[in-house]
Amino acid sequence: MIAQLVKLATLEGVSDPVELRRNVGRLTVDRYALHDFAVALRDEHGFDHCSLITAVDYRDRFKVVYHLSNLATRRMLELCVTLPHENPHVDSVADVWEGAEWHEREAWDLMGLQFVGHPRLKRVLLPDDFQGHPLRKDYTYPIHEEEW
Repeated sequence: MIAQLVKLATLEGVSDPVELRRNVGRLTVDRYALHDFAVALRDEHGFDHCSLITAVDYRDRFKVVYHLSNLATRRMLELCVTLPHENPHVDSVADVWEGAEWHEREAWDLMGLQFVGHPRLKRVLLPDDFQGHPLRKDYTYPIHEEEW
């Protein structure tokens, strides 16, 4: 796996290759290179499945983590992208991996991350009229006086 990570790390926009454990690696990619890199991962390196997209709010930035698999070789890859806290947006990869569509909607719904080019970025877990994104650290929960 480390040889494959080194090869992937030479592609434009990639930094910090890390092997986490056998058959699992992690790469960080620039947000503006994400979509092209995702296509290369699928077409040239066989990463044909996106099982999860998750996000972490560090107050000053977000980290988006894409969990990818090459089902033929049973190798897994964590692809990380850092986004600024103000106007956090990145290109959608829903056209690259079909499974990413729902996960991007969930990350938008709960964290407020924008996935540019997503086919239908709308709430998936919360009601349509819900205000804000409750997993962000700057989200303030409304207090209803009648409940206290």
